[in-house]
Amino acid sequence: MFCPNCGKEISEKASICINCGESLKPEIVQPNNRPTEAETIKKEASPKSHTNMENINNKYVTKRTLKFGIAGAIGAACGCVIADGLFEQDENYESFFEIVVSVAFWAGIIGIGTAIALQMLQNNYLRKPLFSASMLKTSILVLFLGGVSGGLAQVIFGLTYNISETVEIISRILCWGLFGLGIGWSVATFVPNFPKKRALLAGLLGGIMGGAIFRFSSIIFPDSYGRLVGVATLGFFIGLMISYVEEVLREAWLTVVWANNKTTSVALGKKEIILGSSPKADIYLPAEKNYPKITAVIEFKNSQVFIDNKIDNQRTELKHGSKITMGEIEFTVNLDRRKMLRGQ
Repeated sequence: MFCPNCGKEISEKASICINCGESLKPEIVQPNNRPTEAETIKKEASPKSHTNMENINNKYVTKRTLKFGIAGAIGAACGCVIADGLFEQDENYESFFEIVVSVAFWAGIIGIGTAIALQMLQNNYLRKPLFSASMLKTSILVLFLGGVSGGLAQVIFGLTYNISETVEIISRILCWGLFGLGIGWSVATFVPNFPKKRALLAGLLGGIMGGAIFRFSSIIFPDSYGRLVGVATLGFFIGLMISYVEEVLREAWLTVVWANNKTTSVALGKKEIILGSSPKADIYLPAEKNYPKITAVIEFKNSQVFIDNKIDNQRTELKHGSKITMGEIEFTVNLDRRKMLRGQ
């Protein structure tokens, strides 16, 4: 491998560069004077006791959530434009089956636009290349899930819309909730440690909220514009709720401060978080800085956080507030003990 500081070749097992003296091991700083569990929970429960880092993180969560909403809106709108060009909504179909198939593909294409936009934002958020090979897998998955949920929604709508106006409104909104379920499922495949149940819940809530506005935008605007505004609103709320639920319900996470002082947060959970220059790494460390493909792995197990340094094969337990420094990048471990205790 190569030294990330001077770029000269060094031994794979080296813990320090013999050319420039750069330390190759992650620098770990553990918190001092750690309070007891009871003291920590009492302190965290007080609304006036948040640290500066917690305030910064809460502010960032809001910013990230809004960005995911905007990305969802743009992706859904682009998908709608493409889908409308492929499937004329006013076309006369000879059977109900043809309508269901057409709507299924229409919804699937909108789903692809929404999911790809969210995945691009997620990649940028973790400093990974915007486009990745996994996007093909995401597109196939969301075409299927979006198509199935869209087709099923059309069947439900076709069987209930003429009962009464109230039933028609409720039916349409719930159908978009089904569509949101499919998007939520697909997003769980590329957001680290986002449980599918929570992703489905977020997609459902976003779909219902966006579907309600979609229903009334189609009345205010002409058909094509109404669909575009409605679909964009739908994508906005799906992206918004997916990000919000993922942030609020996490038990442990890393706060990453990059060289340009930009901040990122990554949830810890059942899946190990890989740090390195591999395209499959969850947190990408630039290959041009000579970081190995797998530099370190962070694991959250039994309410404990560990880091496995793959350079010298050392394993270290991390505490709430522990800081890890790799070159110009700093990681801080955050544990929500109240949620962990409720889960026990």
